[in-house]
Parts: sequence; structure tokens; C-alpha cells
Amino acid sequence: MDKKINPLKIAGILFCVAATVMLGAFLIIKIYTGGQIKTIDKLYTAVTRGVYADYRACLAEGALVYSESEFEQMRGKYQLEWGEDFHLKADYVSRQGGKKGVEVTVKTTVYNDDGSESKYETFVLVRQNGKWLVLA
Repeated sequence: MDKKINPLKIAGILFCVAATVMLGAFLIIKIYTGGQIKTIDKLYTAVTRGVYADYRACLAEGALVYSESEFEQMRGKYQLEWGEDFHLKADYVSRQGGKKGVEVTVKTTVYNDDGSESKYETFVLVRQNGKWLVLA
């Protein structure tokens, strides 16, 4: 029994292999870079909830760190302007390599039930002990 090699079948197999390789590459890139925005989200959650230890855990060695009283003053400013139920949210805008780490630009939104305000901020993130942490 001699089977003929069908060109369409070969093209289909090559397409599936290429799609699988590309999906794997995209998945690896997403896992590697996805930690950057998660770190910024954790930082904002710590500020929103007022948990200094969580805030501190997001910062790299050598980063400018607020003392606990400075942290509370910063939260107090948000509460004064936005009320007790304020929230901070970061939406990814761009990423580029910098001299000290990866510069991630986000659209930061502070909001409550009555309104919101957005501005763009850039964070420098570095990898320390396998985790992304904010340097500046």
C-alpha cells in the first residue's frame, strides 16, 4: 500500500507546528512581563488598603522607601481628596528597557463612587530574587 503525500496535509501540519511554537513564545513572554504590572497592582492595593508591609514588599533594595508615617501621610492626601473609599488602578501603556531596569508606563486612575482622575506614570522595575520589584 503506497500512500501519497498530500501537500495540503503537510501544509496543515506545518501550520499547526508554527502556531504551537508561536503560542508557546507568547505565553513565555506574557509570564515574564506580566509580573511587572502585577507588582504595580500590588503596590496600589497596599496603598488603597493602607497596609505598609505589603507596600514595602513591592520595593527593591535601593528604592526610595516612604517611612510608615510618610506612607500614612500619602494615604491621607488621597483620603482627603477622594474619601475613605478611594481606589487606585493601573492600566498598562508601554514598556521599554532602561539603564537601571525596565521602565513600565501605566495610566494610573484614582477613583471613588463619585468620580475619577487619571494620569500617566512611569515605574522602573528590576528583577530581584526572581520577582519584579519597583526601584523608582
